[in-house]
Amino acid sequence: FCALRGFDIVHINATGPALLAFLPRLLRKKVLVTVHGLDWKREKWGGIAKISLRLGAWAAAVFPNRTVVVSRTLQKHYRDWLGREVDYIPNGVVLPNANHVSEIPNPLGLAKNSYILFLSRLVPEKGCHTLIAAFRTLRTDLKLVIVGPPTHSEEYAEELHALA
Repeated sequence: FCALRGFDIVHINATGPALLAFLPRLLRKKVLVTVHGLDWKREKWGGIAKISLRLGAWAAAVFPNRTVVVSRTLQKHYRDWLGREVDYIPNGVVLPNANHVSEIPNPLGLAKNSYILFLSRLVPEKGCHTLIAAFRTLRTDLKLVIVGPPTHSEEYAEELHALA
């Protein structure tokens, strides 16, 4: 409710909070929602939460003035599911200047071009288990480096450790 006073634009991140995007619209505020993923498909949520998050995914495209998604897949999803055009702005990073690469910490002592990196939350929907299975079929000297925290998925992280 604090965001409804004294601001012209309200930016909401994620489909759950998007359920409330109608409130600032009622007060004639400009509303932008950014969708980072289809949260209702994540295994960590129970039935009621999944229904709420699916409603939030709908609200993210219906209530705000503009909707932004972080992948072409999400953009296609909203086009196919609701016939809505949403704006695509990818997540990204600024790559370091090649002259400063040696300054990046390397606690594992990995040599350049010697590994494949999986950097993500360790949750089933990211498919790290599939990557491990596929990597095992390769004949390569490369190492598979898996980096990331489990997010409500400690059991899955333990399964990944066992697979690795």
